[in-house]
Amino acid sequence: MTDADVYGLLGEVFDDVFEDPALRLARDMRLEDIAGWDSFKCVLLLSAVEVRFGIKAKSQEIDDIRTVGDIVRMIMARRR
Repeated sequence: MTDADVYGLLGEVFDDVFEDPALRLARDMRLEDIAGWDSFKCVLLLSAVEVRFGIKAKSQEIDDIRTVGDIVRMIMARRR
């Protein structure tokens, strides 16, 4: 799976969680830049990411997430 594949699937997850089909992800997009981002949405998003990509994130990885690119790196690392 390539970064582009992950971004495509991750975009679908973000759309489901944030209900915003106009949202376009970028590597350097900070999570705080996303309208509606709060702790509840964070839990929903990370749960959806784990289910969609068949991974289990470690708590340290979750703590280190600051950007969309961090989520992509976590997914790629877990899928290996």
